[in-house]
Amino acid sequence: MLRLVPLLASALGTDFGAVLRRGRRSALICLLAGVLLLGTYAAVLAAAGLYLSTLLGAVNAALAIAAAQLAIATLLVAALSLVNSLERRRERKREGSQALLATLALSALPSLTRSRAGLGLAVAGGLALILAARNRDDS
Repeated sequence: MLRLVPLLASALGTDFGAVLRRGRRSALICLLAGVLLLGTYAAVLAAAGLYLSTLLGAVNAALAIAAAQLAIATLLVAALSLVNSLERRRERKREGSQALLATLALSALPSLTRSRAGLGLAVAGGLALILAARNRDDS
């Protein structure tokens, strides 16, 4: 309990208005940077199209740019699929370890329920486990 005192004092001393202002400022700067990056992307595509049109002709240049964009999009989707697959695998491992922890907690339950403090701790832990499982199912 005493470990929470510095955290609570820090939270009480925080200027939430300043935190919100910094957050809005960061969001505005990120939005502006995103717009500028999109403009840069469009300019690079136009320049590449003009350059390739002198070498290949207008139609072939447009097809080359479209093929390059399709290849990049395919690679991005494949990478996203791989990341999602790895995340699902980690989640299955995490669920397995949580089931093991629940089994261990149930096996320790008889020794905890001998005292009132242990019984309270077991009830609180059970409620926390139920709430955690419920929140995981909602998401």
